[in-house]
Amino acid sequence: MTTTPLAEGHFLRLIEARQMLFSSANPSPEKERLSSAPLDTTHPEYLTWRQAPLLITILGGVGLYPLDKLKVTLKIERTDSLSPLHSIRYSLDLYHDDQSEKLILKASERLETGMRAMQLAMAALTQALENYRSEQLEKQKPKQPEKRLLTAARERKAIQFLKRTDLMEATDQLIEQSGVVGEKINRQIL
Repeated sequence: MTTTPLAEGHFLRLIEARQMLFSSANPSPEKERLSSAPLDTTHPEYLTWRQAPLLITILGGVGLYPLDKLKVTLKIERTDSLSPLHSIRYSLDLYHDDQSEKLILKASERLETGMRAMQLAMAALTQALENYRSEQLEKQKPKQPEKRLLTAARERKAIQFLKRTDLMEATDQLIEQSGVVGEKINRQIL
């Protein structure tokens, strides 16, 4: 099979004009867009998240428990439109795939955005909410009390107190001074 110079030239132009759709070597612009939108947590019961042209408000905040659910009430609206038809409110569990897909379909139709844009927005929002919830859970963890170190002077004073011959009476007296009054036997047990 032989090719003509005209077909060869046309084929070479097509190869030179091609555009890369997917590549594992370069990060996709979608991933860059996903991480660029911060979650506004100024009001914990009224979180907002923007990804042009969408403004998504999480009404009532995010429940920290149970961890296997991410139940939220969303208000999704277009920022580039004043039409009340370009707004939708929806309660769902973002970890429930069927509910998420239903929201994506409804929202993309009502807001007149593409399905892919809505899928990316919901995936990025879910990631931002997971990060927010993780931060909130981390803040609730009890802090480890810092170790108290005795200075040399305090250590000497404590050893001197413990070497006293009237240690029990002195300890009983200090416990009484701390507020345990009229409980001599119970003080001695302490």
